Amino acid sequence: MVLKKGFLFTIDSIIGASIIIMGLLLVNSFYIVEPSYTSLDYASHDLISALSRLKISEVNNAYVDELISSGEITNTDNSILEQIGEFWALDKIDKAGNLTKEFTNDFVDENLGFGFYIEGEKIYSKDKSHSGISITSKKMISGIQRYRTREGFTARAIATKVSKNTTEVFMINPKGSSHGPGNKAYLTKKFYLNSSNIINATLFISVHWGTSSTQSNKFYINNHAINVGNPWLYEQEKNKTHIGFDVIDITNYVTSGWNELKIELIIQSDDHTHIHPGSKIIVEYESSGKFVPSKIVEKRLYFDNVLSKGGQNLNKATGAWSVLPVFVPKGVIIKNATLHVVGKELKSFGIPEEVPEKGNVQLYLNDGKIEILNITGTLNKSYNIKDNLNEGTNVISIYLNCYPDYFFGKDDTLLYSDPENDPEDSSYVDIKYEIIDTAKLKYGKIDISIVERFNKSMSTNKSYTKDFEDYDVIESFIQVAQLDSGIVNVKANSQNIFTTPRPLATPSSIYIDSDYLLEGENNFNVFDSCDDCYILNETTLQYYILIPSLVGYGQIFDSEEEAIADAEERLNLLLGDYVQATQMDREVNPIGGVPSLWGPIIAEVRAWH
Repeated sequence: MVLKKGFLFTIDSIIGASIIIMGLLLVNSFYIVEPSYTSLDYASHDLISALSRLKISEVNNAYVDELISSGEITNTDNSILEQIGEFWALDKIDKAGNLTKEFTNDFVDENLGFGFYIEGEKIYSKDKSHSGISITSKKMISGIQRYRTREGFTARAIATKVSKNTTEVFMINPKGSSHGPGNKAYLTKKFYLNSSNIINATLFISVHWGTSSTQSNKFYINNHAINVGNPWLYEQEKNKTHIGFDVIDITNYVTSGWNELKIELIIQSDDHTHIHPGSKIIVEYESSGKFVPSKIVEKRLYFDNVLSKGGQNLNKATGAWSVLPVFVPKGVIIKNATLHVVGKELKSFGIPEEVPEKGNVQLYLNDGKIEILNITGTLNKSYNIKDNLNEGTNVISIYLNCYPDYFFGKDDTLLYSDPENDPEDSSYVDIKYEIIDTAKLKYGKIDISIVERFNKSMSTNKSYTKDFEDYDVIESFIQVAQLDSGIVNVKANSQNIFTTPRPLATPSSIYIDSDYLLEGENNFNVFDSCDDCYILNETTLQYYILIPSLVGYGQIFDSEEEAIADAEERLNLLLGDYVQATQMDREVNPIGGVPSLWGPIIAEVRAWH
């Protein structure tokens, strides 16, 4: 029994000793490996931290001084890490490696191996045999991207002078005169064009006359005879009279400065001759200048000159009449509105009993009277109409020795207007208003007028759709073109904009304030209550848009030249087909030290035994 017990004790001792020895070995291994990992971690972390904190300006290093003097280093506020990154970005790998070597070799234990990498690409390494133990420390460098300088440039461009293609519409509003066989009417329209580069000019004319042939009527632009109504584009017979509508190219006859359209109409029946809505001169031309908004707006609108010639016989009555629209935007305060009327050769007798008001001078604003007079000789009088104007299109109607379709008087009747040679003694309307809605005062932009014709077949009810999503529209007009005309209504996006206030009082242009327009698709509708009073395809939509004259700072480029070229390209794209910048101001802004300029990139130090 004694031998047996001794054997068991020996086995227990061996097992216990084995556990102790194994524990000692494990403890020893921890003491060996842990310092290895710790030293590598400290080495890699301290190295990349030192490179990121130490600035170029803080070091005393011959190689760095050489790079500064040669211009390779331009920003001494860079850290060593940022400068290495810049060299890498500019594909100067040798300089990036040499700079890394200068600030790592003497600071890393000679028993350690290490490598410096950017975006996984080796920049420099100090090779040592690899024991399989390695540690990596990483740092992000903002504002750096491969093949780009860390400094950048951005630019903006401003069109200080422009050349623009725009379109102006000179309205020939309804007017008439002369009644009876053999009498003549002379209508004169003067308009001023501030451009010597005229691209295109077109006359649209709608004439209602008696039984005379087309060749009996004469049309002149700046004393050049033009061929109208041979044949008519549209023609209609009505109550033994004729109505003709024509479109004529007059580009070769229109010039810079004052222009004159003369119309001579001969009556060979007991009716009277007159112009219907839609008569106008559309001129596309090149001009210069930018939109200059003003809180106070002053305008003078001239009547056309109407001379009606007749004989001594009252049966050959003359009479002269004309209408003129006055446009009032929404959101304004009218400071002044004055109607000035000059009529000559007036006769205050022979007024038919059927005439509603017994006066040979009858003046109306919309559907209300301004004044009814009986005058022999000359009328030269002004009227304050400020309080009777409405928002939108107002129509002033003047009847001298007539109230269509009633004519009286003899000899000549003249509604006088000569804006070129006698502006103060002409017939006109002066209007002055203040814009209260300051949102309409838009600066730094270029105004362009665009005219588009309606489409589809003529009808008493026509619609036109226009998408304004890409336009900044400040105002628009519907210019209704008709043969005969009754009571016309105009709607914009289902809102009634205009209704003819009295017979023969539909102007050739109807105003639509921008408040009625939508940013996207807009629908315009024109219809006449008369069964055979058609709306023609030559009805037009004119709208004024504003185009910005500058573009802001854009993308960041490596060079000033690239930034400027980008700004110019963006500005020209913005100006589009209508505007050309003839003079630009360019501003370049250098960008540096901005963390979000490019990048970021990842730099890393790998250390190993």
